[in-house]
Amino acid sequence: MGEPMAEPGGKRGGRRKCEERWKLPERAFRRAATSALTYEVMRWGLALRRVFGLSRHSLEAASLLAEFGLGQVGMAFGRGRVSGLGRRRPVIWTSAFAPTELLYALDLVPFSPEIASAAIASIGLSGKMLNIAEDHWYARDSCSFHRCAAGAALEGYLPRPDALVAASHLCDGAPKLFGNLARALGAEFYLIDTPWVTGGGAGDARDTRDAGHAGDAEGAEDTEDGGGAFRDALEYYARQLEALAYALAHRFNRRVDMSRFARAIEFSNEARHYAIEVNKLKKRKPCPVLGAEVLGFVAALFWGFGTRDVVRIYKRLYEEVLARAEGRAEARQGWAGKGRIAQGDGDGEGAPERHRLLWMHLKPFYPNGLWRKMEVELGARIVFDEFSRIYWDEMDPERPFESLARKALSHFGYGRIERRIDAALQAVDEYSIDGVIHFSHWGCRQATGGVWAIKEALKARGIPMLVLDGDCVDGRNYSEGQVMTRIEGFLEML
Repeated sequence: MGEPMAEPGGKRGGRRKCEERWKLPERAFRRAATSALTYEVMRWGLALRRVFGLSRHSLEAASLLAEFGLGQVGMAFGRGRVSGLGRRRPVIWTSAFAPTELLYALDLVPFSPEIASAAIASIGLSGKMLNIAEDHWYARDSCSFHRCAAGAALEGYLPRPDALVAASHLCDGAPKLFGNLARALGAEFYLIDTPWVTGGGAGDARDTRDAGHAGDAEGAEDTEDGGGAFRDALEYYARQLEALAYALAHRFNRRVDMSRFARAIEFSNEARHYAIEVNKLKKRKPCPVLGAEVLGFVAALFWGFGTRDVVRIYKRLYEEVLARAEGRAEARQGWAGKGRIAQGDGDGEGAPERHRLLWMHLKPFYPNGLWRKMEVELGARIVFDEFSRIYWDEMDPERPFESLARKALSHFGYGRIERRIDAALQAVDEYSIDGVIHFSHWGCRQATGGVWAIKEALKARGIPMLVLDGDCVDGRNYSEGQVMTRIEGFLEML
């Protein structure tokens, strides 16, 4: 049936005019949001605010991280932009845990749709993107990081990829999303298959405390029942990474230059070193940094390792946290001036540290007052979070593929649940944890599947755990009052 005619200026014509007027700002917003110039201007704006001491971030390192992210997004949208060598730099979408060192070594531009979802949530637009994805039959019981990314991609808000690389590491949803989007967007899809091995278990975390949590891979190799299987998995994974490097190099007219791979691994090692040093400082009482200030650094972990920029970010983070821990004047002024948190003596705003908490899994990224209420007003400090754990050994620049494979298979969430339990118990000991909060992200089977086993293990050690059901990206059903009631009850129990 054809559309009924309506006279210009009539009821239907008036509604059409109204819709057209509404579309104008949306079109303008879309044009701005997909322009490389927008992100470049924002990056320069942040940099100038930081240089002149006007940044809203309480840590300069956080500002550097935001500038890095804006620069990467701008570069991804600037698809026609050329690098210093005069070549176009293809955009490669990567899932969490995909080895970004490999892509930077090939002079490609990684883009993380999952981090984009977190950014979209932080500006309050995730609901719109989730609705679009659900209109395209993405089920609401799937991960909202993926649904939000799908909605944004289908609506044209994300930079168009030249290829997509997903690892099945820890997450079954990402490869399926990337496969779907590769077909929808007409780009090539590369899957890194992570084999399941039973090796590694209760003993993985032993003898690793001096190494800043690293060493799980060696623990797995030493396990009698799984050593051979682990070595087979390591070789299988490393061969895939090497094949992927050559496939991408062939596809995008790149050269597999081992000196560039070595440099990317060296950058990764340097960033790892400073991240370990920051973690050591978090053991101090009171903890010199808020969880709210550093939980967002997971973006660097998933997006930036293998670059000089991330070395700079983690080095600056270490310097700032060290200055706070030592009570230096420059750190204290900046701290109190931002009104973020108070030292143990109660200077500045906020309550002194009363409880030391371990946060497991990711945080909600949409705007909320959870952090200020919990950490600043109630003095319940998140002194350590699961994604800050540096779980891998220093890598060998001369053996990049094997090193990256070993890094991937070292993750405490990979393999049997006992590895994740050991990691949690180790953090409890090292950071003098009073209680644990597990944020059970809706749709994440990997994180929530073992929650009760973790809770029982902590209970046996006398450590209470709060399982907080929620969603990191989808804030449509978020009720801050209900969440805070549960947290306050948990803190009273502590």
